[in-house]
Amino acid sequence: MRVVDDLAGVENGALMDSRSGRRMSEAERWAANEKFLDRMMTRGDEVILATPLDMVRPGSYFARELEYLGSKGYVPSADGTRLLKP
Repeated sequence: MRVVDDLAGVENGALMDSRSGRRMSEAERWAANEKFLDRMMTRGDEVILATPLDMVRPGSYFARELEYLGSKGYVPSADGTRLLKP
C-alpha cells in the first residue's frame, strides 16, 4: 500500500526533503518520482489518497502524480479515497 497525497511528494517526502533531492533539478526530481510511481504500479500496490481529490492543488506534485497515474489507466474509486488499478 502506498499513500499518495499533496504534501507527501516522493515516498512521503523523503526525496523532496533530502539533501540529494534539493540538489536535483526539477526534471531529475520528476524522473525520480515517476520511477517511484512506476515501481508502485509494477508491484501492484494499493493507492490510497490522503488528500481528497477536491483539495488537489493545481500544478502540485500530487496533481502531476494523479495525471500520470490516470495516463496509466488508474481511476478514482467511487468514494474518492483510492485510485483503482486498470
